[in-house]
Amino acid sequence: MDIFGTLTVSTVISALITFIGGLFVKSYLPTYMKERGKNLATKKDIADITRKTEEVKSEFLSKLELEKKEINIEIEKVKLEQNQLFKNFELFTQKRHECYPELYKLLEVANGQIRQLRGSRRTLTFQNVSATDIENFMRERNFTSYDVDSILQNWDNNKPVALQSLNNRLRRIEYEDAWSKYIEANDYFFFNQIYMSDDVERIAYEIKNDLHDLWLNYDLDIGVAIPLEENQRLIQKIDLNRQQLKSIMREELYSR
Repeated sequence: MDIFGTLTVSTVISALITFIGGLFVKSYLPTYMKERGKNLATKKDIADITRKTEEVKSEFLSKLELEKKEINIEIEKVKLEQNQLFKNFELFTQKRHECYPELYKLLEVANGQIRQLRGSRRTLTFQNVSATDIENFMRERNFTSYDVDSILQNWDNNKPVALQSLNNRLRRIEYEDAWSKYIEANDYFFFNQIYMSDDVERIAYEIKNDLHDLWLNYDLDIGVAIPLEENQRLIQKIDLNRQQLKSIMREELYSR
């Protein structure tokens, strides 16, 4: 092949290479670079999304832990309040179990003392006792010095008068003792109302008020004659309420 032919072939080959290279640069290279850019962009986006996801997840978990702590705190507060309520209820129930028997006993004692002021009663005759014996007797029962001296002055010379004065004073002491028992029951009632149910409070209140009225009716010093029917009505009402009070107290103490 001559030089001209060789140059021509070389020229053609170079032109062909140049042409193919131009096509590559013009067609394939931009597409490749574009896809390469897309891939790079996609990886960057995924990284951003992953990072943001982790941030959101971390923030969510932090808030969740905070919420859990707050909820646990509230739960503990509720537990403490509940335990306190149970403790208060237990103490209240215990006080009621102490209050009811004592109140019932005091009302019964007051009722017995007041009812004994009338009706059949056993009394001492003091017929076979000396002045010394009767003096000791009076002082044991807290007679005043005036009463002691007055009765002793008549003991040997005018025993009927002395016995009348002695019995009158003993009678007065009985009234005072009955009043003292009523006051004890009355005070206990008012000091312990907080532990009573409405029914127990109402019935106990009626009993003590009727006992008060009965004591006044039995008092010989008031100077007013009370019809027997009035006292019988009070006694019947008191007895009915006593039975009701016992039943209600028993039900409340054993059912709660």
